[in-house]
Amino acid sequence: MIVEGQKVKVKWHSNNRKHFEKYGYIFTFVRDEFEVNIDELNKGSKIEIKCSCDVCNTIFFRIAKLAFKYKKHFCSVGCKTLNMKKHPNNPSTKVLHPCENCGEQTLFSKHRHDKLLYGETKNLFCSRKCQSVWKSEHSKGENNPNYNSVYKSCNSCNKDYTVPFHRKDTANYCSEKCKREGSRKRVEVKCGTCEKSFLTTPSQIKKSKSGLLFCSNSCVGLYNGIIRDKKIEKTCLICQGTYKVKRSEFEKSVTCSSSCQNVWQSQYLIGVKANNYNHNIPLEKRIVECKMCKKECKISPYKIKELENGKEKFCSKICFQKWYAEDWSQREEWKEESRIRAVKMLEDGVFNHTDTGCQVIVNEILNLLNIKFVNEYGVKYYSIDNYIPDHNLAIEVMGTFWHADPRKYKEINYQRQLDRIKSDKAKNSFLNNNQNINILYLWEQDILSNPLLIEKLIIEYINLSGNLTNFHSFNYYLNKSDELKLNGNNIIPYQDYNIEDMRNVINILTEKRDKTQYDKWISFNCEHCGKEKVQLISKYNNSKTHCCSYECSYQLRKSNN
Repeated sequence: MIVEGQKVKVKWHSNNRKHFEKYGYIFTFVRDEFEVNIDELNKGSKIEIKCSCDVCNTIFFRIAKLAFKYKKHFCSVGCKTLNMKKHPNNPSTKVLHPCENCGEQTLFSKHRHDKLLYGETKNLFCSRKCQSVWKSEHSKGENNPNYNSVYKSCNSCNKDYTVPFHRKDTANYCSEKCKREGSRKRVEVKCGTCEKSFLTTPSQIKKSKSGLLFCSNSCVGLYNGIIRDKKIEKTCLICQGTYKVKRSEFEKSVTCSSSCQNVWQSQYLIGVKANNYNHNIPLEKRIVECKMCKKECKISPYKIKELENGKEKFCSKICFQKWYAEDWSQREEWKEESRIRAVKMLEDGVFNHTDTGCQVIVNEILNLLNIKFVNEYGVKYYSIDNYIPDHNLAIEVMGTFWHADPRKYKEINYQRQLDRIKSDKAKNSFLNNNQNINILYLWEQDILSNPLLIEKLIIEYINLSGNLTNFHSFNYYLNKSDELKLNGNNIIPYQDYNIEDMRNVINILTEKRDKTQYDKWISFNCEHCGKEKVQLISKYNNSKTHCCSYECSYQLRKSNN
């Protein structure tokens, strides 16, 4: 029986909310626990509740669904069996009869007892143990049904074997294997690959499309390999030349090469015969004006929807590239989208070259100081190397070459440096005016040579909420007591120069350096046309044939076949 007065813990969820609200419970949050009486549980609840065994009174847990379903509860199968013996469900269907082996009075079902009365069954036993003991004593010698065995000859393998007396007229085979072989008609044939003789059925001969049969899967594989590699000659519809194709491609193949295939498609798969031709769209709608050269051109039916959505159309790839370079890429909207897209890619970590050695050192210093930061934090058009969100401050790591450290570069000799200086100046102005952030600049030479200076400068920068006297690390030094001090003669970075001063230090070198690594290249003559070609050694070593173009490579393979 179910133990009365129980309370169980239940969690709120969408399935039981209405049920428990009927009993006056107030819903709080999903998965919140609350206590209920077991009488208030759902009939199909799977929560375990306490039950008392009706035979031995042992307390055990049972799923509420089953506890509510049955009136009586038992802790084990043994207790259930004892209860059934004492209180049978329907006494009228049970009959008392002694066990044939031990003589104990046992309840048997009425239909089994009737079989005993009518002679259909000779004995009744209270258990399998009694049945096995009785059989071991009374099935010996002549009482064994297999005592009088008969010798017979197998109809398949002609071996002698014994069978029980009652099977002397029906048994014909010594085993299941012989029975299968004897019941099937066999015909002797030769293997299509190794010509070995073996037996098979007439149905297998009818199923064979080629008229050949094989003794094993290995012979089937060998035959398929020969047929697969065997090629058939066919005439090209364009150049009328003969070429070889595989059997599987014989019906579909019409041309000998990709160039002939292009000619064939241009002649036969055009207009109404085209694979993607849409008969519902007239030809007039497919003729449009090229956006670049203003010539009329024909477009595919599926591109009409793109035209309706405002997409520009061009007569060739050259016109599209020219329009993209001269018109679209010069628009302000494209430039703004590109800048925002580049910042987003930096923020998402698409470019993996941003974590330089200096950047790693600065990250480690910030981690040691327990300062939370975000690398490559995007602010509309610009990306910040280290953004400190708790203080709304920004740190930029400045490379000696890329940002033109004035201690090393007295002039700006490279266009890359000039472009980066302009970008640094624009970023500083944007963050100052729009985000009210003064950027701290940590230079490569100071990071590598004096990390303690960098650590002290970062602490001072945060303590003063970004209001430093100077924001460049090369204008600070540490005294003998390791105290942070400002230099007397401050160095001005190029990004703080005015236009006149910048013109005096710009001296862009126009000579281009040859960056080719000649030790990694090799020159060779094409194996088909003999033309000289230069190629990377790694690619040369990985190639079986060495040609100057794809066309020569194709012609060489064609001649070898």
